[in-house]
Amino acid sequence: MVNEQRKHPRQTASGTLLITTSQSASTHSLPVKDVSRGGAFIFSSTLPLPGETISFELSDEHGQVLTTGSGQVARVIDVNCEAFDGFAIEFDRELEQAMLDALCTPPKDG
Repeated sequence: MVNEQRKHPRQTASGTLLITTSQSASTHSLPVKDVSRGGAFIFSSTLPLPGETISFELSDEHGQVLTTGSGQVARVIDVNCEAFDGFAIEFDRELEQAMLDALCTPPKDG
């Protein structure tokens, strides 16, 4: 049985995170795989260190900035496969439900 450590359930997301890490002055725009009120998992082949501080700008699928903030890298997945590599970030403050709704609403057809 897996011990669930998340405070909030994660939902599939369609946004991006523009991040700057505490170890690098460069910024990276990365797709968000899933998000919750307290954190997110981001696909990335460039991986920060666990515990590293991340500053971010969170945007929806249309590029509309929803919020800015910071957090810490909680987990890093490095299996040498671009489709799975990434990291989990724990936000310093929880996201509002409206932001989650904007990130997790399925795109409309047509």
